[in-house]
Amino acid sequence: MIKLKPLILFSISIFCWVSCAQDSQSEEKIIGRWDLHAAVIDGEETDRLDNLYFEFSPEGEVGTNIFGIDESYQYTLDSEQINQASEPPLVYDLEWLSDSTISMVTQIRRKEFVLSLQRTDVITESSEVL
Repeated sequence: MIKLKPLILFSISIFCWVSCAQDSQSEEKIIGRWDLHAAVIDGEETDRLDNLYFEFSPEGEVGTNIFGIDESYQYTLDSEQINQASEPPLVYDLEWLSDSTISMVTQIRRKEFVLSLQRTDVITESSEVL
């Protein structure tokens, strides 16, 4: 008969390892500057946030103008949420995250904000001609 305890511990270890690997990939993808592509507030498209940006650093800091002025906050990221340590604190639910786009949803003053962002920092590799 198979002993269940080692099998359960092994399964939990694999699950934790996969979860940590996914979080690490998300952290790598999010680093950089992201500018607003489209915004929807309570189901209606808006241009009120046209200059909105987020700039995520590897040190856990985000620069943004989500409240109308340029400010920096600490943030944490898990596989499904970005938690911004602002006043009031904001939680962004990640709907989509790729190398070039982010779609996230948050609540501000009891209104639902759906934000679609595009990466604007372009990393280029220089090549030397010999």
